[in-house]
Amino acid sequence: MKVEQMPTIHKFRLNPHDRKAQHIELTGSRPEIISVGLDPHGDLCAWALVEPDDPANPDMQVDFYVVATGQPLPFRQEYSAFLGTVLQGEYVWHVYIANKPEKIAEYEEKTAEFNKRMAELSAQANPLDILDPPALAN
Repeated sequence: MKVEQMPTIHKFRLNPHDRKAQHIELTGSRPEIISVGLDPHGDLCAWALVEPDDPANPDMQVDFYVVATGQPLPFRQEYSAFLGTVLQGEYVWHVYIANKPEKIAEYEEKTAEFNKRMAELSAQANPLDILDPPALAN
């Protein structure tokens, strides 16, 4: 009898004093960030709900940013998602994920379409066909 694995929650520690992207590999498939906050030891963390490992959906690397109040954002907002604000003593941290999964999927889809079109064009017999053939006929 096959036992179905259930989704689990994983914890990922973040360094609030690191102004650069914190590259973290979210294990499991289809991770969904569900919370940010302090763990019982006072460490800043993100928690994600993940499905059991699935070869069709490999682990995903994401970039977290932790920004203190008053600091400029070190990334482009249109490719980010605000995860939450965390109070830690005298500090107020704002946590973002800088490469939203839906933006990554959109980028990968457009890249695949572009690569497919380039392969089709390069397979043509006449390399000049890559340019605009009707314009070359005149």
